[in-house]
Amino acid sequence: MSQSKISTDTIDWSEIDLSVEDRRGNELIYQSLKTFLENENTFLLGEDIETSNEYNPGEYGGAFKVTRDLSLLFKDLVRNTPISEQSITGVATGIAVSGIRTFLEIMFGDFMTLTLDQVLQHASKFHRMYNNKVKVPLVIRTPMGGYRGYGPTHSQSLERFFLGVPDLTVISLNHRVSPQILYKGIATVNDTPVIVMENKIAYTTKINQNLNETWVYKLSNQKFPTLKIEVQKDEYDYVIMCYGGLLKIAEEAMQTLFYEEELVGKVLCFSELSSINIELLRSELQENSKVLIIEEGSAYSSWSSEIAYQIGYLFSNSKVTKMGNENVIPCSLQAELNTLPSVKSIISLILN
Repeated sequence: MSQSKISTDTIDWSEIDLSVEDRRGNELIYQSLKTFLENENTFLLGEDIETSNEYNPGEYGGAFKVTRDLSLLFKDLVRNTPISEQSITGVATGIAVSGIRTFLEIMFGDFMTLTLDQVLQHASKFHRMYNNKVKVPLVIRTPMGGYRGYGPTHSQSLERFFLGVPDLTVISLNHRVSPQILYKGIATVNDTPVIVMENKIAYTTKINQNLNETWVYKLSNQKFPTLKIEVQKDEYDYVIMCYGGLLKIAEEAMQTLFYEEELVGKVLCFSELSSINIELLRSELQENSKVLIIEEGSAYSSWSSEIAYQIGYLFSNSKVTKMGNENVIPCSLQAELNTLPSVKSIISLILN
């Protein structure tokens, strides 16, 4: 049976204590990968993920130091590849088909476009093409997102190109939900491939950084949980929906609106982008809800477009606004910050 893109599972929420976690995102991903290598038949490959080798004797371990010393701890299970994204995605798919949980790191998410042919035409199709007898436990990891000044070809958010592909799960990491929770969910996906968008901002941010003591942080009971940030109140002036690095900006906007405008809102930050839970939308929104959906990439024909459609179908009187980036990201960091969604632009849309 194929994975449905629309879910109606009942959603329960549990409050989480983020204050107990004091590690950065890249450290938690590293620990997750180490756990896979220790406990499963696992292979890691990717661009410059080894700590060192005969061609590169200096210490490296990935562009964002996620794999660190894994190539030393698990010799021959962590290997560098050429910079040839389409080819190495095909190789990773072949290894996965042989029964090995295979993690492939693409150095920058911008170059995921080069993997699309292998993902769309092969990896995502094999399980059903061969009557569910072939499993493809492939996980493609890649840093995604802007706000770092890396320029027009290293700062994009291209998730929308992978949404809607049958039997492909797309996950986005943020700075509040521990990557270990999401990678435990990935461990249960054995038949079909997973793409993990690891936000660059979340790599260097601690899970418990800049917590607001007046807010309640809750996780849904989904395999890939949704995060809800709210004040314990029955009615809200607005709801912000987001994923990835925009959670940080949404939190800042929510705080400013609360203290300066006396507006009470809540934030829903999604981890899984490839499916939508209708019951979650139904339970968290009201008929006249003012909703702002934000993403770093284009808001046209995208995750936010699908969310907006589903909300409109459920609530005819809802007020839904989308915000994304429809421009080429500039080389200048300041120009990039002026182009992408910001605290100022979020507040402006909420107030209007």
